[in-house]
Amino acid sequence: AAAGVTTVALANSGGTPAAAPAPVTITQAPPTATVTAAAPTTASTTSAPAVPASASAGDATVEQYLSELTPVEGSFDRNHETGNIGGKPYLHTVGTGVQECSEADTAEYNISKGYRKFTATAGLDDNSADSGLKVQLEIFGDGRKLQTTVLELNKPTAIDLDVTGVLRLKIGWQPVKSGSCGDSGNYLNLGEAKLLGVPGEVPTSLAPTG
Repeated sequence: AAAGVTTVALANSGGTPAAAPAPVTITQAPPTATVTAAAPTTASTTSAPAVPASASAGDATVEQYLSELTPVEGSFDRNHETGNIGGKPYLHTVGTGVQECSEADTAEYNISKGYRKFTATAGLDDNSADSGLKVQLEIFGDGRKLQTTVLELNKPTAIDLDVTGVLRLKIGWQPVKSGSCGDSGNYLNLGEAKLLGVPGEVPTSLAPTG
């Protein structure tokens, strides 16, 4: 706004009229507007999370059924058959007859350090005559115990073992004694028993089947 102008007349204290005084001009400064500048707003930038690279596909798996191999020592007396464990049929079953007065026995395989896993479902065959039979199963890799379990009727047991670098895989079993021989016609089964490996590591030839 324009500055305001005020004219003030100064009176003479004497009796003689004085010349008209020069007017005094007082200039009022216009009010100063205070302007507060708003601080600039800084945009918040959020980076999108990095998208991880897709995982590479796993190596192809090579399967070798135990029923297709011949043990270098000991044996199973059932091969290439279907076993029944806990109401489910399993192809490629290896098994052996056992009763309470049987001796401990083993079957040992040369797997040539060429496989990574050994898998199976272990149990007593559903058609076993002695429903109270218990059998201790032990699995070794180059003499080191990998798994031990007691098998009973209608109680399937999963076997999933790392056999990387193992030359000799040995499977042993013996009945849990109770003082009587019990019925014959019982079978310990390893259903879908197989070795798993990857191309380039699996041996091109193992012991021939019997």
